[in-house]
Amino acid sequence: MSGNPFLWIKKRFSKDRKYYEMVDNIFGVYPNNIELYKLALIHRSATIRLENGTPINNERLEFLGDAVLESIVSDFLFIEYPKENEGFLSKVRSRIVSRSTLNNICKKIGLDKFLITQQSNKHLQKHLYGDALEAMVGA
Repeated sequence: MSGNPFLWIKKRFSKDRKYYEMVDNIFGVYPNNIELYKLALIHRSATIRLENGTPINNERLEFLGDAVLESIVSDFLFIEYPKENEGFLSKVRSRIVSRSTLNNICKKIGLDKFLITQQSNKHLQKHLYGDALEAMVGA
């Protein structure tokens, strides 16, 4: 548990306790800004518009998470395969961060149960889960 007792209290008594519990159970962290994690779960098909017209969904967090994941995987592969060339490293990285792999990881860790979407099941299989995982990493 984090050294911050307020986060412990939020996890147990906040109106957002289910989100605090989910983030802690799946990722092992107590977020300071739970709103980012809640936003990461809103697919563009369920976009909310603010009064000024600003769309609220996970696309920007997805963009950030994608870059973070690629960076982490690139660093790992660079260290683990010191004798391999750039082509090999790129091919392996693309498999690891592929939409199919990220979709499977999302479902395996149970994140799919928390997603907010208006899409059909056919579309869900192609993009939604991996996008949401990237957005959670971005958060």
